Amino acid sequence: MANPFEYSDPVLGDSFADRKAELQTLTARMLTGQNVVVISPRRYGKTSLILNAQGRVRRRGGRTGIANLFWCRTRQDVAQELANAVVRGPLGWLRGRMEEMRRRLGSLPGATLTVEKDGF
Repeated sequence: MANPFEYSDPVLGDSFADRKAELQTLTARMLTGQNVVVISPRRYGKTSLILNAQGRVRRRGGRTGIANLFWCRTRQDVAQELANAVVRGPLGWLRGRMEEMRRRLGSLPGATLTVEKDGF
């Protein structure tokens, strides 16, 4: 009989099983803005738990980011990874809005939108 569980990559949705209490706790803490650190041995489903909680939070209108600090060796590495997580996660909506504005303005004759590093 084949193993019914997916286990080589993070699992989402129906494939994510038997972590209801942890998922509810993590989701509640994320929705109230509490910082959360998830620690357990390798291959215990931390990433799957976090990604499922993140999906729940986003469906409820929350903004989340994930930072993996495993490979960070210096304070600068940690700061950079946290900044990247914020830009990819909670501020990711801004990128989507800018793309939407660019698309809409692009349909107007002669209109362009340019975003530069130092401002608009």
